[in-house]
Amino acid sequence: MVIKIKKEMNIVLIISNIVALVSGFIYFFRLNNNETLYIKNLLEGNYQVFNNNLYHIIVVLILLGLSFLIIGIIINYLYLYFEFFTIGFSFGAYFFLYHFNGLAYALIFNIINKLIYLIILIILIKKYNKISLNNLEILITRKRITNYVKPYYQSLIIIFLIIINDLILKFFAFKWIQFFKFIL
Repeated sequence: MVIKIKKEMNIVLIISNIVALVSGFIYFFRLNNNETLYIKNLLEGNYQVFNNNLYHIIVVLILLGLSFLIIGIIINYLYLYFEFFTIGFSFGAYFFLYHFNGLAYALIFNIINKLIYLIILIILIKKYNKISLNNLEILITRKRITNYVKPYYQSLIIIFLIIINDLILKFFAFKWIQFFKFIL
């Protein structure tokens, strides 16, 4: 018995990511004045590159551990929803502060900071979901799967790509972000 839900999962992934972007954007405007003032002060200061290396490694390893459980599929998509929600939130914040120029800057800001990570994360989550589905298939059919370790090796390569991406961002993102400050 082979479990094939790829098409439906891709449709759910696309719809939930669009909903997350829109809800993050709307959520910013539902904050009270003190919270928006705090965020405004953060955005008006110089952008400092945060060290996401450890954060991303911990999240990816937790998601890997959860892939052994069937509930890992749900947690993976919830984390992806959170990532897209924060992107929508940043669009709302920059739009609030700088109007349409802020939207252009937020687009560049998120492309520099999140695009490669999100692409790699989506690929990784698909690998983790394959691991979860393989575990489900083993539980249901009680058969041994010969290709069981292949997604793990692929996941390790993808984790290595996330580390390289974070190192590139750590050393170059601040310069790239500063270059596009003229938009504001």
